[in-house]
Amino acid sequence: METHSFLPQALVYLAAGVIAVPVFRRLGLGSVLGYLVAGVVIGPWGLALISDPQTVVLMRNGPYMVEINLISNLLLEYVPDFSQHPFPEYLRVGIPVALSTDDRGMWDSDLTDEYFVAVHEFNLSWEEMVQLGRNSLKYAFMDEPTKQRLLAQYEKRVTEFAQRFQKDGWASLRDVQPVTYLFICRHYQICMQ
Repeated sequence: METHSFLPQALVYLAAGVIAVPVFRRLGLGSVLGYLVAGVVIGPWGLALISDPQTVVLMRNGPYMVEINLISNLLLEYVPDFSQHPFPEYLRVGIPVALSTDDRGMWDSDLTDEYFVAVHEFNLSWEEMVQLGRNSLKYAFMDEPTKQRLLAQYEKRVTEFAQRFQKDGWASLRDVQPVTYLFICRHYQICMQ
């Protein structure tokens, strides 16, 4: 009988959710917080969980998405540098991923910074950036009609932005007020007052 090495890994994901979610619901804190805490408990070990080809197939075709916090993963030394992060591999083999951010006060960064790092460090294409945003909605904890409405709005806004940018170039961003936090300033020397 063939054994599947992905089974222990899948059981870790399942166990973390099965334990944390009911506890957090009972405490009145909600299932989303339970899932977040389960992710923290899995922690850096979770970055290496998807190394088995069978697990990759399971993750590509399953109902799960992997939230990636590039900046905190680096600052917590879960990876020695961004080149060692599995994020681009997950994204490019079709595992649903989305960028997210941890405590802005702790890491001095926000979601824009996460996208900047992803584009700068991993040379993301426009299509990959759009897919990250799409994944965050597609796998969100919400009822299906709301999800479909938000996905339709997202697709419409992305299309309108792309058309405007193709027509007007950088001038289409003239009303954008960029904000940077200290992480980007310290690591990339992009500092704004």
